[in-house]
Amino acid sequence: MGDDNVIVCTSRGAVSQRYQAGRVAPELVDADRPYFGLTAFKVGSDGAGRVSCSFARNKTLASGRRRRAVEPSQVFDLGQAFYVLVARGDLDSNGDPVKHVIAPAVSAQQVTFTAIPAVATGPTTSTTTVPPGGVTPIDTSTCGTAKACFKSSAACTTACEYLLTWQSVGDEIRFELSGAASGYVSVGFSKDTKMGDDNVIVCTSRGAVSQRYQAGRVAPELVDADRPYFGLTAFKVGSDGAGRVSCSFARNKTLASGRRRRAVEPSQVFDLGQAFYVLVARGDLDSNGDPVKHTTAPAVSAEQVNFTATSQLLTTQAGRPLAVAHACLMLIAWVGLASTGILMARFYKPQWASTKLCGERVWFAIHRTVMLSALVISIVALLLILADLGWTWSSEVAHPVIGMIVICLAFIQPIMAVLRPHPDGRHRWLFNWAHWFVGTGAHVLSVLAIFLGMRLPGVSLPDSVLYIMIAFVVWHIAVDAILEVNQRYLSNTKTKNVPEAYAMDKSDATTPPPDSRGHCLRLVARGDLDSNGDPVKHVIS
Repeated sequence: MGDDNVIVCTSRGAVSQRYQAGRVAPELVDADRPYFGLTAFKVGSDGAGRVSCSFARNKTLASGRRRRAVEPSQVFDLGQAFYVLVARGDLDSNGDPVKHVIAPAVSAQQVTFTAIPAVATGPTTSTTTVPPGGVTPIDTSTCGTAKACFKSSAACTTACEYLLTWQSVGDEIRFELSGAASGYVSVGFSKDTKMGDDNVIVCTSRGAVSQRYQAGRVAPELVDADRPYFGLTAFKVGSDGAGRVSCSFARNKTLASGRRRRAVEPSQVFDLGQAFYVLVARGDLDSNGDPVKHTTAPAVSAEQVNFTATSQLLTTQAGRPLAVAHACLMLIAWVGLASTGILMARFYKPQWASTKLCGERVWFAIHRTVMLSALVISIVALLLILADLGWTWSSEVAHPVIGMIVICLAFIQPIMAVLRPHPDGRHRWLFNWAHWFVGTGAHVLSVLAIFLGMRLPGVSLPDSVLYIMIAFVVWHIAVDAILEVNQRYLSNTKTKNVPEAYAMDKSDATTPPPDSRGHCLRLVARGDLDSNGDPVKHVIS
């Protein structure tokens, strides 16, 4: 043994890729990703002294571009032939393998891994075939009696969108977790109903389980990069390959941070002897096998959980009301009001030519009112979502970035309108184009932001809302096209009211339309006569 690429499966459900430089314990090739290069793995123990696992590995592995890249010489190219060694042994208190007490089994010859018929024999042989360990379906028949359950609906059994059970046994809590997810399912322990300052345990479809801490609205970090499964025992993780991840594990109520060179921060692993809210999240994995931000709102317990009690059946709490209010107000502002204001300014100037509303042309009064209302409602919606997020802002996703651009453009519009040139001014055309460009840009970006925000956590709108938004976009484009054709038709008929109808405001509306026959100047003056009866210079202008 020495200069070996080693893959280790443990009774605690961990799988890791390591390198053994000599007659010493093999070290992780990537401390941040113990399962580096391994996929589709399952690990389990039958509790009677047998450990089984299954996994896949590419023949060649890239070292990656991380800050601390994997040394290429430590992960061998399995397109080549190697001797195979199988070793067995115990674990230390940290769950790491210690030196084996039984001589490893060694293949009699080098193995070509691409040759399926090849069979390698060694000093010892065994005809026993052991299936890889897996996760048994969660039994919900004892929910509320023998164990506590938190699930998506009271009626579901094993095919729940999410299902979490726990049972207090001595000093430890035993958990079972399952969820409809392609990448991972996780449970978080929180002091409130919002994400941030949470102790999180993540189970992935690649067979990994890890204990993490989430400081805010960012991806949870490992509490111990060298031991992702810190504090977790007897765990099994599996995926059915059809979009469901399941796992089981045990955790002591309190965990010691240890005396390692880089000890675990005690505040990051919560004392489960206390009560916490429970959050269950699901999502995908990145190329490194790490969880990415969930695309559906986490399920949150309706109340804080006492993990030592088993007689409770929990239901999920409603989503974030401020986030929902934000979404509703933005829909009102940009789908309802802004759309109306744009159509009114674009196509309804010739209408109601002789009618005034609050002293203004009807189209202008409506346009100004609905657009200012849209701006005010947008500001209120912005304040609501900031309050929901704890007055923080993130640019990690596109929705908030585009949303802020829309609100900035909406602020610019009324400022430009106040400073606009006179209709007869030579720079008026600049205002007309700028006003159109900023307004149209804000409207298009607002619709894009709405589509992006519909799938964000905290809203979780049904698919029917998406279809309604698509129908709205199609309807708006169709109406715009129909009214454009109608306007061009009316323009070609040289409607008399067209010159007056396109005035911007009250002062513009009083400007007489040009006369194709020329202009006439009429002056009226008054004054006195001299002694001869001739008019003298008027004294009144």
